[in-house]
Amino acid sequence: MKKINKNKFDSTISKLKNIANHYGSEALQNQLQDLEDFISNFNINVLVVGPFNAGKSSLLNKFIGVDDLLLEDDNPTTALVTELYPTNEESHFVGVRDDDSEVDIDPEAKDTLKGFKKAKFFVNSENLKKYADFTFVDTPGYGSGIEAHNNVLKSYINNGSAYILVFDPEKPLDNQDFRFLREISQYSKYISVIATRADRNPNIDTVMNHCRELLEKKGLDVPIFKGSKWAENAADIIPNAISGFDVQEIFDEILKKRLLVTAGNFLAEISIMENSSGLNTHDLDSKIYEFEAAKTYLHSYFESQKKSLADAMGEKAVEAILEEVHSAMVSQEYAVARALMYNSDVAAQAILIEAIRPALSNALKDITARQINDMMRNISFDGVLNRPAATEMTGLITNVAKNARTYIEQGYLQKIGSSIDALKKTQKKGSTFKNVASLVAILTDFINPVLEAIIVFLPDILSLLKEALGPSEEEKIQDYIKAVIYPQIQCKLHEHLSLVVSEQSEKLVALLQKNVDEQIASIETQLKDIRKQKDSRKNEFKNLLQSISNDRKLLTDLEKGLEA
Repeated sequence: MKKINKNKFDSTISKLKNIANHYGSEALQNQLQDLEDFISNFNINVLVVGPFNAGKSSLLNKFIGVDDLLLEDDNPTTALVTELYPTNEESHFVGVRDDDSEVDIDPEAKDTLKGFKKAKFFVNSENLKKYADFTFVDTPGYGSGIEAHNNVLKSYINNGSAYILVFDPEKPLDNQDFRFLREISQYSKYISVIATRADRNPNIDTVMNHCRELLEKKGLDVPIFKGSKWAENAADIIPNAISGFDVQEIFDEILKKRLLVTAGNFLAEISIMENSSGLNTHDLDSKIYEFEAAKTYLHSYFESQKKSLADAMGEKAVEAILEEVHSAMVSQEYAVARALMYNSDVAAQAILIEAIRPALSNALKDITARQINDMMRNISFDGVLNRPAATEMTGLITNVAKNARTYIEQGYLQKIGSSIDALKKTQKKGSTFKNVASLVAILTDFINPVLEAIIVFLPDILSLLKEALGPSEEEKIQDYIKAVIYPQIQCKLHEHLSLVVSEQSEKLVALLQKNVDEQIASIETQLKDIRKQKDSRKNEFKNLLQSISNDRKLLTDLEKGLEA
C-alpha cells in the first residue's frame, strides 16, 4: 500500500504562513501551529465497529499477531476505545483520562482500565509497522444494552477516517446495523464489512450474497469480506478489508476540510483586525497644534517685548547710570583733591577712572538683569501647550536668561576682558553659553567707548582745574571738583551714554531675537519629525488595508480551490 504524501498542500500552507506573518497575530500563528501538528501527527483512524461479541477483538489480535492482547469473551467485553500504535520497543500500555493526561498501565492489569476514557496500546507488531499510516481502533460493541458502552461509542464515532463493520453471520445484518452504517457514512465513504466466524457457517456464501443485496437496496455501496480467526490467512483479513482505501485520497479530503476551516478562521481574524483598526493620529495632531501655537506665541511675545526693552534702555537707563557714576565720583572727592594738591594729574585720572568703571558696570548690570527679569517673568506656555510640554518649553526659554543673570550678578562685568576669555574656554555646543558670551560682549562694547571718552576728556578738565586754582587748600579743590569737574564729566558721559545705550539696546534686542529664532528653529525641527511620524502612520494604515484586501482575496481563492 502506498504511503501518504503529506507535502501535497505545502504551497497552500506557505500562503497561510505569509498571511499570518503580515500581522504578527498570535491567534493566526497558533492556528498554523495546530495545522502543522495535525499534518505531522496525521494517521488514518480505522474504527473497527459492530455489535457486541461480533469478533472484533479476535480479528485485531490475529492482525497484530499477539494473542489475547485485546480481551475476547462471549459477554460484552470491550469497555472503552483502544487505539493501537506500532513501536520498535517493548510493548507498553497507556490509559488516557478525561483531561487528556496519560498514565502508564501495568501490562498484567491492562484489562482493568476503569477511570479512563480510552487506552493506547503500543505494540511491537510487524503488521502495525507495515500499515503505519493507519491507527486501528477497537471499540465497544453496540446493542449490548450497556449504557456506558453506547456512550463511549457515540462520543468517539466521528473520529473515524475509515470504518470496518464486523458482524457474525449467525446474526445477519439487521436494521440496527443499517442505521449504524448510514451514520458512519456521514463521516467517511471508506467503509468495509467483514463477516467473521465464516468457518462455523456452511451457508456463508448465501449469507454474504443476501447481505450484498440488502446493502444495495439500502443504497449502501459497501464491500463485504469473510474470514475467521482460525483461518490460515486470519492476519490478512483486515488488510484485505482496507485494501480498497486510498490513503492519499483520505488524507487529501480530511486535510482539505481542515484547511477550509483554517482559511475561514483566517478570514474571520483579519476581518476583526480590519474592524478594530483605524487611523488614529490624534496624539500627533495634538503635538503639531501645540508646537505651532508655541511658535506663534514665542514670536508674538518677543515682538511685544522689543518696545519694552527699547524704553527700558532709553533715557531712564542713562539717568540711572549717571546717578550711579555721580555717587561713585563723590565718594572719591577727597582722594582726587589730594592727588591734585600734589600735582599728580595721572593719579587723579586713575582714581576717577577706577571709580567710574565699576559704577558703569554695576549700573548696567542692575538695569540689564532687571530687564531680563521683567521680560521672562510673564512668559508662560500654559494654555498653549499641555502641562509637561509647557513646563519644558518655559524652562528652555528661561534657561538662557537665568544663566545670563548669573554671570552678570557674579560680577563678571567688572573684569570684562577675562570674562570673555573664560567664556570662550568653557563654551559648550549648546546655545546657552553662546548667548551669555554674546551678552557679555555687548556689555563690554557698551562700557569701553564711554570710558575711552572719559580718559580722553579728563586730562583737559584737570589741567583747567590746576590753572584756575593753582596751589590751594584741599576743601577749595573739593568744592571746585564737585561744582565744576563732576558736572562736566556728567555732561560728557550723558552725551556718549545716550548714543551708546541706544546702540547696545539694539544689540541686546538682536541677541534675544537670535535666541528666539533658535528656539523657533528647534520647534520647526520637532514639527518636521512629528509630521514624518504622522505620514509614516498614515502609510502603515494604508498598507494594512491593502494587505487585508489582498489577503482576503487570496483566502477566498484558496477556499474556492479547496472546494473544487
